[in-house]
Formats: sequence, structure tokens, C-alpha cells
Amino acid sequence: MEQLLADADAWVRENVPEAMVRVRKYAVGAFDDWKIEARFSGPANADPATLRRLAEEGANILRDSPYAKEVRINWRERVQALVPRYNQERGRWARVSRDDLARATRRASDGVVVGQYRQEDDLIPILARNVESERQQAAATLEDLQITPRLSTHAVPVSQVVDGIATPWEDPIIWRWDRRRAITVQCSPNGVTAPTLRNAVLSKFEAIELPPGYRLDWDGEYLSAKQSQEALTPGIVPAVMIMLFILVALFNGFRPMLICMLVIPFVMIGITSGLLITGTPFGFIAPVSML
Repeated sequence: MEQLLADADAWVRENVPEAMVRVRKYAVGAFDDWKIEARFSGPANADPATLRRLAEEGANILRDSPYAKEVRINWRERVQALVPRYNQERGRWARVSRDDLARATRRASDGVVVGQYRQEDDLIPILARNVESERQQAAATLEDLQITPRLSTHAVPVSQVVDGIATPWEDPIIWRWDRRRAITVQCSPNGVTAPTLRNAVLSKFEAIELPPGYRLDWDGEYLSAKQSQEALTPGIVPAVMIMLFILVALFNGFRPMLICMLVIPFVMIGITSGLLITGTPFGFIAPVSML
């Protein structure tokens, strides 16, 4: 399996260096898509540009680390949008509302649903939209697009009700966490465990200056392990007390129980040897199995 992963990574780097291709093994138990996740969040109306700046600082820290690979930001790349600047005065004269303009542009680009096709248990929407060649040239042909106002049969070109077509760059995906705008820097460990990578970059992440109202939270394997450990903590003391009671009841004395408890630390010799032989990191599953 390790040889297959190495060969796949080498082939990807040689043939498609511009693409991010993740080759991973199936994991046992709980599994996080990204082992390392640093989430920057701000108020509900936080400035996307500020969040992107913070995320880029964190991504650059990970890119400079030899322990990290497959670094990315979950907002992905900005895309260019077509925004007609609606002229309210001319729209009134032409009896074209903002909804009419939005409906016409949606029909020309994304399409409007005119029906549904049922295939067994699935409902597939039927879209009415312009052909592919016209959609690819939307910026050049948008002003010539015809709008038919509601309760009217006369079409009006878009150029008569707009002051031009703007093409700003915008974020196609804006994630939220606890009703806060949040952007997450994600990566995978490169030949090390997730705690090793996080400890190596933790001080640099904490040195990032956050504006008022913004904060940094760690997700991924760190949060999963923390939540699992917190869930186990309330049951550890009752479990230990029950085990001690059973040992005392079985041997009818405290001395055999103490001997059994003092032998338990030597179990780490076998556990450590097994982990070293198999090359398995001492993660969350190891202490759970030990208990």
C-alpha cells in the first residue's frame, strides 16, 4: 500500500503538476477529510477581503513548512461575475423591474426551471437557457438580451434599462461557523503526524495579528481528538472504581488488586514495540485500545 501511494504521488507530480490530487488510505474509526484545519472567523458581516488576507497569511506559513502538503483555502478562488447596473428611471419608462432583469439574465446564463423529469425516485429539473456558445459570450451579448416585462408582449433590450455591465470579482463560496463568517486553511501532514505539524506552526499562527472581533480556532484532527477525550473523561473515574471493586471482590483482598494495578504500566512496553514495528503513530486510537 505504501509503495502504491508513493507511485501515485510521483505520477501526479510528473503528469499533472498544476492539479491538487490527494491520494489517501482509508482510516480506522473517526476520519477527518483534512488533518489540519485553522479557521479564521469574524462577525456576521465580516469583510471577506480581511478574512482572505488572514487565510493567506496562514496558508503561506503552511506552504513554508516542510511538514505540510496540499495546502488550500476552503473559499477557493474568486470568480468574475456579470452585474448589470440597473437604471431605475429608464426601467420605469420601459416598465421593466429589477425582477424582470434578473429573470432574463438568469434564463440566459444559469437557466430557469420550466418543469421536472421523473426518473424512478429522482426528480431532474428541466432548464430553459441559451445555448452554450451564447453563454460563453455573455459579457459581449448581455446588453442585446431581450427582456419581456410582466403583463406585456413587447421585448426591451437590456441596454435600454442599464447603465452598463460591471464585471467585479467575487467570492462564490462564503462559509459560516456559528453564524460567523469563517474561512479555513486546510492541509495534510507530509510524512509526520498531525500533532507534529500543528506544534511546528502553532507559534507562527498565534503571531498573526487579528483585527478586533476576529479569532482563530483549530479544527480537524485536533478538535476531533479533543472532543473525544472530553467525552471519555466523565466515565474514566467510575470505570476505574468499578474495576478496582471487581478485583477486590475476585481476590478478596487489597494486596492482589495493588499488584495487578502496578503491573499495568509495563503494558506500555508491548504497546510501544507494536507501534514501532508497524509504524503506526501514537494517535487517539492507541490510548483507547490500551484502556
